[in-house]
Amino acid sequence: MTNRQEKRAALQKLIRQMDVYNWEHPGEELSTYQKQSDKDQFFQLALILRNNYHLSFREISDMVHVPINTLHRELNKRSQEYDTLQDFVNMVQDQ
Repeated sequence: MTNRQEKRAALQKLIRQMDVYNWEHPGEELSTYQKQSDKDQFFQLALILRNNYHLSFREISDMVHVPINTLHRELNKRSQEYDTLQDFVNMVQDQ
């Protein structure tokens, strides 16, 4: 397995572990009943994947099951608040 595939597998495992926020299938939850803070955290994770791991919008969309147009629109409205994935994970665990 290549380094890129290993990173992607590790990121997918992390996303699956964050089931408290329904990371696997956020599309409906994000638009219906999730709290605004959960939406913000979800898109912070997507920003980290985009900026730090240089994944394309398509790759992120496929990983988290959010329409690419929604993902693109939401990420362009936000700025990245956490420098690393580990900083983000620590923040989620501390809550």
